[in-house]
Amino acid sequence: MVWRSAALAGEKLIFLVRLIILARILAPSDFGLVAIGMAAMILMVTLTDLGVVSALVQNPARDKNHLDTAWTLSVVRGVLVALVLFFAAPLIAGAFGEPAAKPFVQAMAVTFMLRATASIGIAQLNRELHFRSLAFMGLATALVNTVVAVALAGSLGPWSLVWGSIAGAVTFLATSFVAAPYSPRFRLDLDAVRSIMRFGRWMFLIGIIAVLSDTVLRLIITRQLGVAELGLFFMAARLGFLPAQLISEIIGTVAFPVYAHLQDNREKAANIYRKLLLATSAMMIPACTVFLFLTPAIVTELLGERWQGTIVVLQFLIASTMVGVLVESIAPLMKGIGQPAKLVGMDSVQFLVLVGLGWVLVDRFGLTGAGLAWFGSILAQQFMAYFHARRLLGHPFRGVGRVFLAICLSAAVATAIAVRIVDAIAGIAGILVAVAGAIVSTLLIMAFLDQRSGLGLRQILAEPFPWAARFGKMRHVED
Repeated sequence: MVWRSAALAGEKLIFLVRLIILARILAPSDFGLVAIGMAAMILMVTLTDLGVVSALVQNPARDKNHLDTAWTLSVVRGVLVALVLFFAAPLIAGAFGEPAAKPFVQAMAVTFMLRATASIGIAQLNRELHFRSLAFMGLATALVNTVVAVALAGSLGPWSLVWGSIAGAVTFLATSFVAAPYSPRFRLDLDAVRSIMRFGRWMFLIGIIAVLSDTVLRLIITRQLGVAELGLFFMAARLGFLPAQLISEIIGTVAFPVYAHLQDNREKAANIYRKLLLATSAMMIPACTVFLFLTPAIVTELLGERWQGTIVVLQFLIASTMVGVLVESIAPLMKGIGQPAKLVGMDSVQFLVLVGLGWVLVDRFGLTGAGLAWFGSILAQQFMAYFHARRLLGHPFRGVGRVFLAICLSAAVATAIAVRIVDAIAGIAGILVAVAGAIVSTLLIMAFLDQRSGLGLRQILAEPFPWAARFGKMRHVED
């Protein structure tokens, strides 16, 4: 688990550095062109997603036929997606009202085709929690992507982002066979296909709804506001969802396989869910609260003046992440215990609310309206998440009130300290000191409240973050 946490943190840090450097070199319109290509690729990838890896992780009864069939389906899918994107690129660019995006749509097809041929042994690494090998793959991919994109940005402009993605995909392909050696064969076993599809069809629907939400909102922004505004939103989304992606991937990667082993023991599943909900909240709420209040300084000092238009929408996206903690916690539960249909229902509600609000609010309030629409859709999704958690697990929220209050108090104090530091120290140095101060103060306050009130927070955090137990022991010895 330490390897997984460190690797994901490293990957996000590398991509954050990449974004900051490229934001200084490229214009918002450059990011907008690439965002159209990425939106088209992600849409096609999702429309053809059979949930192959998730199905293999969820079902332990897999053999060589299943693995070969899964890999064959993945390769065929990659080729089909690439062909469709290449020939449909003019239509896709026209739908976004930006003909210049055509070659970017075609080029992004190469990225997915390369990733589609990766070793299917990755599924086994996920199920058996071999995070060291997965860490090697993720860090190598992120590093190569960043180095290539930054090196080419000055001469190739927006194309540097494309070449960075392609270089990263090549690295992912190569390292997958090093980390998860497997000799694939082209094979289509009908029984294996049916087994994969039985679970994969729900993962397919979940993926479609998620990507449609993002794609339709990007389409609305481009049609109503232009490609430069899409570039601003693209940057805001990349930054705003960063804490949630990091924390949910760390916890979700562990939770999904664990729940898969507890499909018939709902009492244990409820206990684990309660701990993971609080662990997610303990990481997400302080991080997002500090990020929310430091957004103006971060955008001004790290990205530059031409990205000022991202500030308000970025704050709404961060707030959406913070209130979305229930969904982040319940998603791996529903997948792991074989109830993905309920997750489809939740995502459908979020999509409908987002599109409805987006169409009205973007036209009325511009980019700020996009942030408002996203926040409203996530809020609606939370009510369904609460309902399903109660129905599936009985009383999963019993006893969480005191711990949740301690988390919120820690977040408030850490944010106040961070804001005062930024006010006192100007520039990037102030931001770095503020973030460090917020992290230290959050840990110290949580440790103090945990010890004085007997909240059991150290044990809760030790489930997904083993280092928390060691931190708590050190604090106990010092006291």
